[in-house]
Amino acid sequence: MDVFDLDGTISFQGAQISPALVAAIHKLEAQHHTVVFASARPIRDMLPLLKKDFENNFYIGGNGSIVKNDGKIESIAVIDSESMSFIKALIDQYDLDYLIDDEWYYALKNRNEALAQINSKVDALKLSQNVAIEKLKNPIKCILLNLPEGLFAQIATLLASFPVELVFHEGTSSIDITAKNINKLTTFKKFFTNQTYNAFGNDHNDVSLLKSSQKAHIIGNSLTLKHSDLTYLPANAEGIAAYLNEFSTK
Repeated sequence: MDVFDLDGTISFQGAQISPALVAAIHKLEAQHHTVVFASARPIRDMLPLLKKDFENNFYIGGNGSIVKNDGKIESIAVIDSESMSFIKALIDQYDLDYLIDDEWYYALKNRNEALAQINSKVDALKLSQNVAIEKLKNPIKCILLNLPEGLFAQIATLLASFPVELVFHEGTSSIDITAKNINKLTTFKKFFTNQTYNAFGNDHNDVSLLKSSQKAHIIGNSLTLKHSDLTYLPANAEGIAAYLNEFSTK
């Protein structure tokens, strides 16, 4: 079994997965590898990258907060009401930018796309609608975007006292928030108990999956990790495809 992150792992700058990589992943499947995709994107935003070539695969979205299983979308856990109320209060108090998702709809306010680099990844197929935060009944994931440098650590400390899972992205000055103990690994284990797997990822939200994998693959050089079987791969589609073509024959 092979578990692939999307952005920065097999999709670069939000672009479609290259034909060479699609072919290499299909070659893995032809060799009886089960392929799972695990992304920070909600299912809605994974579809533009995967629907054409991998429509029937298992998807883990929203850093583990939602899945697509046998064609059906299922929320795994929502952010509790107390935590969500506090997040809304932070947004109001500090006039923060944000992206908040429920199972299908979203609330987005982004005044610095040059830093956030997220607009093109949200609802690219125009399947949903940007709504007011109050209209999101069951929020599964929140990203606080474009946090001012002086507020990043302060907000992180405040959020740490609530029952939520946090992933920090200092490069884009953002914080991912999901329900407590919800991440890519916990959701993977929920559906694939005791299954060994190979993991491919590039970011902090991939660390749990990478650490617990049989063989870990880090794309690019943004992560350091201790693992007994770790391979670093170049952050380009051609190099990864070449590796996977060899990997499928091992």
